[in-house]
Amino acid sequence: MIIKRNMSPGSKLLKILFLVFFVNAYQILQAQSVPYIFKNNTQVNKLSYASDEIYIYPQLGMPGMNGYYNVATNTWLDINTAPSFLGPNGATYTAANIRLSDLPINARGQHYLNIPRGSSGRLYIGFGDPVYTVRANNPILEDPGGPNYYNKIETIELTYGGQIYTNTSRVDRYAYPIGEELYCSNGAFYDKVGETLTHEQLLAKWKIFVNDEFQNSYDPLRDIITQMGHTRYFQEGNPGADYFDEFIDQLFAYYQTRTLRAQWNGIVRTATVSGTTMR
Repeated sequence: MIIKRNMSPGSKLLKILFLVFFVNAYQILQAQSVPYIFKNNTQVNKLSYASDEIYIYPQLGMPGMNGYYNVATNTWLDINTAPSFLGPNGATYTAANIRLSDLPINARGQHYLNIPRGSSGRLYIGFGDPVYTVRANNPILEDPGGPNYYNKIETIELTYGGQIYTNTSRVDRYAYPIGEELYCSNGAFYDKVGETLTHEQLLAKWKIFVNDEFQNSYDPLRDIITQMGHTRYFQEGNPGADYFDEFIDQLFAYYQTRTLRAQWNGIVRTATVSGTTMR
C-alpha cells in the first residue's frame, strides 16, 4: 500500500505511524531530513520483543552514496565503508544493523532516525535477530541454509523528496504486523491503512478466510506467510504448480487481439501478446 500526498503550504506536518510495531514519521516541508520515530508496541502480541531485540537495517540511496547510519557519530556514511562481522553460518555480513534501543532519543523520549531529503530505499526490520546482508544488497530471505530463513524480517519502502512515499511491502512475505497512520497536523488529511490486528489475530483470520490451496503459504515452522513463488505447494513438481495456468491462458488469449493500457501519474504504458510473451 502506497500513500502519496501533496502537502499544501499551510499543512506543515505529516505523520506516518506503523501500528503494532510503531514507526512515526514527521515531515516538515522542504526540511533537509524527516525523522522516523519508532515506538515498540510488540507487547500486544504473544510473541513480543524488547527494544534491544529489534534491529533496523537502513538501505537508502541518497545524494552521493548508498548510506548506512552510524549510531556512534549520529551521521549517515557510505555503506561501502561499513565494517563487517561474522554471521552464524561463517559468512561475512555488513555491520549496519541498529538496535532500536540504540537510536537517538528526542525531547519526548522517542527513538528516531533522520531520513535525509532525496533518499529512497528500504528499512529492513529484524525482530529478534539482525538482518544478515552485504552492503546495499537485499537480504536473501528464502535460502533454507541462510541465516535469514527462520528470522522475522519486515520491510518499509520509502522515498523522501518534495513528497513522501511509503509502504510496508508484502511482496515476498508476511512475518509481523505493521500498519500506517497518516495525518496532517492541521486536520486537512487523515488515513489509516495496513494491519492493526495482532499477529495471532491475523493468522486466525487467514485460516478462516483463505481458500485451501493458499493455506499452504503459511509456514508453521517459520510462523510466516510466503508468496506463491516461495511456497513449495505452488512450485514445479508440486500439486499447485499449474494453479494459475487457466487464468494466464485466458489473459493471453484476450490480449492476442487487444492492447493492454495502464495509466499512472500521467504516463501511459501499453502491452500486447506475441506468441508466449506479453510486452
